[in-house]
Amino acid sequence: MAIILRNTKGAPLTHVEMDTNFSELDTRLGTVENSSSSVTVSDTSPISPEAGDLWWNSDEARLKVYYDDGSSSQWVDSIPVGASNPFDQDLNTTDSVTFNVVTATSFIGDGSSLTGIPAGYTDSDVDTHLNTGTATGGQILSWNGSDYAWVADQSGIQLTDLSVGTEATASGDGGIAYDNTTGVFTYTPPDLSGYLTSYTETDPVVGAINGIVKADGAGNISAAVEGTDYTLADQSLDTTSNVTFNQLQVDSSITENNHTLTGTSVALDPANGTIQTHTLTGPTTYTDSLADGQSITLLIPATANTITWPTMKWQGGVIAQPDATNDTFISIFKVGTTLYGATIGVFI
Repeated sequence: MAIILRNTKGAPLTHVEMDTNFSELDTRLGTVENSSSSVTVSDTSPISPEAGDLWWNSDEARLKVYYDDGSSSQWVDSIPVGASNPFDQDLNTTDSVTFNVVTATSFIGDGSSLTGIPAGYTDSDVDTHLNTGTATGGQILSWNGSDYAWVADQSGIQLTDLSVGTEATASGDGGIAYDNTTGVFTYTPPDLSGYLTSYTETDPVVGAINGIVKADGAGNISAAVEGTDYTLADQSLDTTSNVTFNQLQVDSSITENNHTLTGTSVALDPANGTIQTHTLTGPTTYTDSLADGQSITLLIPATANTITWPTMKWQGGVIAQPDATNDTFISIFKVGTTLYGATIGVFI
């Protein structure tokens, strides 16, 4: 009887056909056992085979027969290449079939009557782990040792993970250390104990000198004498601040900025400079901001506007007013608490 084969996988043998195949194979194996043919299992072909010998090529997983066709002898496949293996077939049956081990890639049907099948995930399992309202933005699904759970993503570092710890004791050149377990930075200041951090002068000679001191190179310090040890002559001074001199000698010239006044209610203030110019735009009132010993030279370009002066004394009792067609220079100065004024002249 011939073994029933399928040339196309997917056309399953019935259980009757499989029983027939097993019976035929049993008969053929019995014939082999009663014959003088040998069966060899090897990766390489047997040496000195005889017709009818069987060789299981374990490298190709195929059964071969040593066949003599009358003119030559060779190993041929017991099942032609391309034909389906009778044991590699789909099983389609409603009868009860018992197997010791079943290896399958798929089942047709719901498999409700199968036993010993490992439990798989159901839709409710997926909902429990994925479609949950407890997850928040930035979380990931992670295995916690017994199940999956939504946890914060630990793949990156947050700014809140970093902090600065208590300053360490000064040591060496100092530095900054980072603990990658706690995220804490620790600053160690440099050890400056070998350096001078403060100084108090205890030399009574230096403490008694008010002014510039000098050293003679032998460790002696004394007061420097102006004109002998140093000189302030031939010095220039460029400042807008008040400067007080006990004695001032000018061997060259003094250059002063000409300050421009604006407005119709103006303070006469020498802090702006001793030479000031004011182009009147209307009747103008001046107020006194001079101190004892201060003076101003005021230039008023030609104008028909009049001036109201603060309380002061005028040369010859004539109160100065600007000329309508020419520039007028007026000198103002204070002695004690009295403000004085004089018209220098009208310049044509």
